[in-house]
Amino acid sequence: MPKCSECKDTGVIETGNNSLPCNCEAGEVALFNVAWVDGPVTGQEMRRHFLNPCPEPISAAATKIPASDLPGRRRLKPFHESIVDVIQNALWFELQGLSKLLLVTKIPKNHDAIIEAWTRRAGVERYKHVVASLRQQKAIAELTNKS
Repeated sequence: MPKCSECKDTGVIETGNNSLPCNCEAGEVALFNVAWVDGPVTGQEMRRHFLNPCPEPISAAATKIPASDLPGRRRLKPFHESIVDVIQNALWFELQGLSKLLLVTKIPKNHDAIIEAWTRRAGVERYKHVVASLRQQKAIAELTNKS
């Protein structure tokens, strides 16, 4: 006899139009397809990102996003690596906040990649104090590493 009377221990509730994750343990790990995600999504991820109301909604994307990029699956990177991606994808109004963050954060390495990303996204003249600060941090890091 199944433990869950709703899904009969499959983890999936068939509505006729959609397959939805059950609230039982099997529903947490059951796999589902989402139109704009390339790869299977677990029931737990469905409830977290795609069903209304959900705590961390992910909207339909213009292109499919890899399932490996879903929050919780992403490999966390150190700040000095992830900031390059953040800068490259930042909207114009986000640059001011990022500039403040870069000015108050100790960055141990990857200065050249950060400077290049910043220069490409923000330009050379605007926020030139950010590039100057990054170059200063790079010089200090190089001196520290030589000792």
